[in-house]
Amino acid sequence: MGAEERARVRVVVLGATGAVGRGILSLLHERAFESTRVVALASARSAGDHVFMGDRALEVRSCEGFLFEENDLVFSAVDEQVARRVLPDALERGARIIDKSALYRQQAPLVVPEVNGELLQRADTQIVCSPNCVVIPLVMALAPLHKALGVMRVVVSTYQSVSGAGKQGMDTLWEEMGTVMRVHASQNSKSRQPTDSEGVNQNETQAKMTHHKGSRSEVENLGEQNLGINSHKETSPFGAQIACNVLPRIGNVDDRGVSGEEDKIQQETRTILGRQIEVVATSVRVPTLVGHGLSVVVDVSRPTSLKEARTLLEKAPGCVMPENPFSVMEVAGEDKVFLSRLRVPSPSTVAFWAAADNLRKGAALNAVQIAEALYGSKAVDKKIW
Repeated sequence: MGAEERARVRVVVLGATGAVGRGILSLLHERAFESTRVVALASARSAGDHVFMGDRALEVRSCEGFLFEENDLVFSAVDEQVARRVLPDALERGARIIDKSALYRQQAPLVVPEVNGELLQRADTQIVCSPNCVVIPLVMALAPLHKALGVMRVVVSTYQSVSGAGKQGMDTLWEEMGTVMRVHASQNSKSRQPTDSEGVNQNETQAKMTHHKGSRSEVENLGEQNLGINSHKETSPFGAQIACNVLPRIGNVDDRGVSGEEDKIQQETRTILGRQIEVVATSVRVPTLVGHGLSVVVDVSRPTSLKEARTLLEKAPGCVMPENPFSVMEVAGEDKVFLSRLRVPSPSTVAFWAAADNLRKGAALNAVQIAEALYGSKAVDKKIW
């Protein structure tokens, strides 16, 4: 489809006021995928607000009762609950949908254009799903290894920022960190004591230290006793304090001990790369705003070397391997997947670190690249998978 045909398409961004929705609008402008008709949809409470596509202000409309059209291209950047309420009507009216939620992932093509973009060539593709935000960088790194070496087993630990829980997640971290700083400042003020040079008896100081030995320090008690953060567990998207903390699960844990996020990683990675691959995932939530990190250990069927593994990963489409490791904070705003800390501890094992912006390549950019492949605009990096 050329630019003229693309211009006739009405672009609809569902969830336009969220971080991913805003990212989609920004990327559509940045990558010159523009239509004369663009609609920003969100909840009824956001109706009348404005979002931007470049310097173009769009008034937000309510998704409730919105009339979809056959020529619509719908970017769905909402959670599964909202998608279940809105998208069936869009499908019935003939709209084409690129969905970020998990609603249709078991039925529709699950696509990362650099890895399995050929699935988009099907003429009957009315709905395409963008995978989980950590599955995208994971399979981008694994694909060349799998093609050359035959991946048998993947053990991945993910360190996922609060933006994975949306705006509420980011707001929660900011609020809790503000509380931490206020309490810490207050405790420092109360605990200031004269120094020995000012006449404090050293025996008294030693007695106080002995009294406290074996007990929890003030810092250790911050979350439990002093912050009052735990009082809003029921309203927090994390179910526990996230500030100065690491939470060992994302989503509910089933009777196998597997969390919802871990199940998505396992199932979606195997859907994209092959059911024969065993995937063991551990997902944790960390108190960072944007960017997900992955520690990956891969068992392969053909022996390899550090040199070969590096060559394969350096050629992975959409990935870069800088000389120095990138932290999750450093990848915020970047479109690439950053790979580093490569090790080959045995000829059949490859280990590495990956980091990516979960709001861009992990969500908005992948969706826009799918649209580009469907409608003929900028091509993604040439895939080797």
